Amino acid sequence: YDTTSFVKVVSKYNYKQYTRTVDQGKRVYLDGKNKLPSVTTILSKTKKDSEGLKKWRERVGEAEAQRIMKEAADRGSQMHELIERYVHTQKFDTPAHDAPIAHKMANLIISKGFIYLDEVWGIEQNIIYPGEYAGTIDCVGLYKKQPTILDFKQTNKPKREEWVEDYYLQLTAYICAHEKQYGEIKKGNIL
Repeated sequence: YDTTSFVKVVSKYNYKQYTRTVDQGKRVYLDGKNKLPSVTTILSKTKKDSEGLKKWRERVGEAEAQRIMKEAADRGSQMHELIERYVHTQKFDTPAHDAPIAHKMANLIISKGFIYLDEVWGIEQNIIYPGEYAGTIDCVGLYKKQPTILDFKQTNKPKREEWVEDYYLQLTAYICAHEKQYGEIKKGNIL
């Protein structure tokens, strides 16, 4: 990996942590006694049915579709874990678990994306828009010298623009919440 991608961690904001839990099968964050739905829960409720996804499920079968989706979710969690560990330790070690694909994806984000990351203000940072919604920002800091929220995504193949509209909506929700709670964010980027 590219050692020029080391980042400086700066405590610019006094970020608050919120408890994240599952309530009636939905992810929620606790703000005092208020249960706030996660951005991803809201987006899943508003998402249009995908005919392509339905056809794929029919083609591979429900059990295989569930297996593939779980495998992808696990790989994404492993990738996020590796990136977070890198930010905290500045080391990119091979993980204890067997995750070669997640390791390659994390390395790609670090070596190609982090070269533009000047400062990290928060990693895996909880955020809320008071009384409305909450979520966890993958990374917030100075990216290309501008306050930016970064979202790390894993994929096995390139996606069409119309398939990733929720990615932009998620970033927008996080930007609005950050501005409401802490301060201005100039942009959002997906790595």
